[in-house]
Amino acid sequence: MRSVTKLWQSIIEGTPSFWTTIVSTLPSYVNEASIIRSANLPISIIYYHPGYANPAHRPTEAEFLELVQHSRPRWSAVTLDLYHSTEIAGYLEAPLPLLRMITVRSARLTSIASEPLELPGGDTTNLRFVCLSGVSILCSVGHFVQLKCLTLKNVGRDGLRGPQLLDTLRASPGLEVLNLKGIKAEVPPPSPTITLHHLRCIKLRSCAIDLVAYILQQIQAPSCTRLCLSIDDDQAFDVPHFLNEALKPFHGMLYTTHQRLRESTVLLDSGLFGWYTPSCSKMEGFSIFIDCPLDPRCVFWVDSILQDEPGLQISFGRAGAFNEAVLRSVAPMRSVTKVLIRESWSGVDNRTLLQFIGKPLPTGASLPSLPRLREVFLPSRGWKAQDLLEMVRSRF
Repeated sequence: MRSVTKLWQSIIEGTPSFWTTIVSTLPSYVNEASIIRSANLPISIIYYHPGYANPAHRPTEAEFLELVQHSRPRWSAVTLDLYHSTEIAGYLEAPLPLLRMITVRSARLTSIASEPLELPGGDTTNLRFVCLSGVSILCSVGHFVQLKCLTLKNVGRDGLRGPQLLDTLRASPGLEVLNLKGIKAEVPPPSPTITLHHLRCIKLRSCAIDLVAYILQQIQAPSCTRLCLSIDDDQAFDVPHFLNEALKPFHGMLYTTHQRLRESTVLLDSGLFGWYTPSCSKMEGFSIFIDCPLDPRCVFWVDSILQDEPGLQISFGRAGAFNEAVLRSVAPMRSVTKVLIRESWSGVDNRTLLQFIGKPLPTGASLPSLPRLREVFLPSRGWKAQDLLEMVRSRF
């Protein structure tokens, strides 16, 4: 753009807002010019570890830090992609009064194995967005206050403590997004319930089940419109108790979301239970996935929430391991309007499912199983046309 005309060049070079991002992948002379031309505006610092190969035009970690450290009072956002936690200290060793966003990621596939780093003291009241991934950082309520978004992924248990996490939530009444992944911190002792009126999104993935249950029961989030849970903890736990007790504060949210979107799906597989909406990737919806053997009580739980609200789809998984107890629990559900039988790589015979759909309810021969069923989606194999015709005749 600067090369279009001399006028364009003059305008761009004289507009400080064009020069507020300093990135380690750029040559040093470009970053030096950006720091000067940004005048007194807040700037964003972005450092990417070069890995094993460091191109000639890229500064080393020490060179880049030396280049930007005199502008520290103007830092409003810091993004670090690092291999060693010792590299973090140079960026966060002193107070950053304008800092609004911290993003620290480990460039390794696993978390950085080192002593946890303690964040700097001083005024951090402007801090609103914190994202830590694969690093171990000691945090205290004095640093993480008034947050809007907190993301912690695979943060070492040596750096994060359960009470600190709860203290951070309690000190951030304006929190809007809580995203935890792979957190194994111990469960803190009981404490007063935390009400987060602005919390819209809760994502808890691959965390210790006891910590997930504690958080869900410890907070009240009346504005929550997105709930994402993925539980694959090796620790054995009572799945129905978790659904009925730990998730009880969110039963109303699950019902109203399904009602508003007019659809959701229950996934039944041999080792997986799931309930989700098609919009779970957006800011409205939910997804709950639990690695566990199929249990009819999971189906009863969904039915107890939806009652007779239509729009539910039952998706039978690829493994095809459905038993009579599960089918009996599904049969009377008046909320089910669709059935999806997914393709099975093992060539499972799906005639059992078609026979189930055609059977009358055990409680009344005048109604078929799944009384409000409107659509059935079949795979390309595992059934015959005669099986389908018999199912239709049985229902009608």
